[in-house]
Amino acid sequence: MAFGELGIQLLCALALTLGRAAGFVLVSPFPGSAAPAQVRVALALALTLALAPTVAAFGEVPAGPLALAPLVVWELGVGVVIGAVFRFVFAATEVLGGVLGNVTWLSAPVALNPALGAEDSAVASLIGLFAMLLALAAGVHRIVLQYLGASFNVIPVGSPVALGNVAFAFVDLGSRALEAGVRLALPVLLVSQLVQVALAFVARVAPQLQIFNVGFAVLVAASLLALLAALPAIAHGLAGFFGILPDTYEAVLRALPTAP
Repeated sequence: MAFGELGIQLLCALALTLGRAAGFVLVSPFPGSAAPAQVRVALALALTLALAPTVAAFGEVPAGPLALAPLVVWELGVGVVIGAVFRFVFAATEVLGGVLGNVTWLSAPVALNPALGAEDSAVASLIGLFAMLLALAAGVHRIVLQYLGASFNVIPVGSPVALGNVAFAFVDLGSRALEAGVRLALPVLLVSQLVQVALAFVARVAPQLQIFNVGFAVLVAASLLALLAALPAIAHGLAGFFGILPDTYEAVLRALPTAP
């Protein structure tokens, strides 16, 4: 094989590897959409260089850039799927933060949520940061990057894939993330509802006390205390939910390749 043809094959393999890495970085919650574009581009390039030694050279040299472009798009789609699994699992923390923001009656103060790249309630932003720190401490990012690297063995660059095969997996994953977020918020939700019922009874029995003048402060304080008390259980629950990542990646990577 001529050296020039081999060099073109290697460049094609690098271009396809970059496409998959870029798709992953595009939707992954880490570093997230709030990160500067330069940081995300640098991360995609770093992943490409790190994964390049393990990627086999692209087998067939495309006739030109027009022939290579569809293959890069497919690789981008594979990377998006791998990053979206992480995003859907992390969505449980976004559901949790949204519910807690409403339950604690602190949904009015807003702040930038780095995980969403948009404004969110202060409580939801804090929960998002807490969950990201928990994920980094538990090594979730290492698991995700491990499966990103393993995807090149299961689905070599340039291989045909069936992206539609993972649709039902994402529907199931989304429902599980919604269920996990709401379930973890239930203790604080229960305390908030009980406090509101108690305030309603006090106001009914002794209307002259004007209990609702201080009821808001009581409700916020009780909800925040319940949140602090439930925080260890929430951390344990989130860590347990993050544990579904390996099985989910196994199922998704098995479903993506098309039959030979």
